[in-house]
Amino acid sequence: MRLIDYTEKSNNNKVMSEKDKMLAGELYDANYNIDLEKEREQAKDL
Repeated sequence: MRLIDYTEKSNNNKVMSEKDKMLAGELYDANYNIDLEKEREQAKDL
């Protein structure tokens, strides 16, 4: 596993979202990510 700089870009020159990093198996920061926070809350409600 390697550390990823937040400005690291994927092959198509777009900055990877935290969710994209998570799905790719890379390190990500879910603490202050609004999209991941919403998904956590939805999962808790299931």
